[in-house]
Amino acid sequence: SSSNFTGMIVDGAVALGEFQEPQRQQITQETIQQACSGVTLSEYQLIGVNWLALLHGMKCEMDGKHTNVNGVLADEMGLGKTVQTIAFLAWLKHQHQRSSKSAKPALPHLIA
Repeated sequence: SSSNFTGMIVDGAVALGEFQEPQRQQITQETIQQACSGVTLSEYQLIGVNWLALLHGMKCEMDGKHTNVNGVLADEMGLGKTVQTIAFLAWLKHQHQRSSKSAKPALPHLIA
């Protein structure tokens, strides 16, 4: 059933998160509100945004070189992949602005 499959994905994402970076804080609804005011995500959309952030922070070694980990955010039509992507990019910008010592604005992103 699809609920068992969803449980496997969530359990896998949680296990990856615990394995990779135990100190990493989960992106919450409040964090999304700070980064992108007026946006409220469903629980499964928050899981997707956290999964994107997890992949963004992961590195792997291939042929002796360190490289970023890539992934695809995919599910059935109409479940909010676009809003998850926009929320993730807003979170990245928010993180950059919080950690940046300069007053320079974050660079724009283009999604085609």
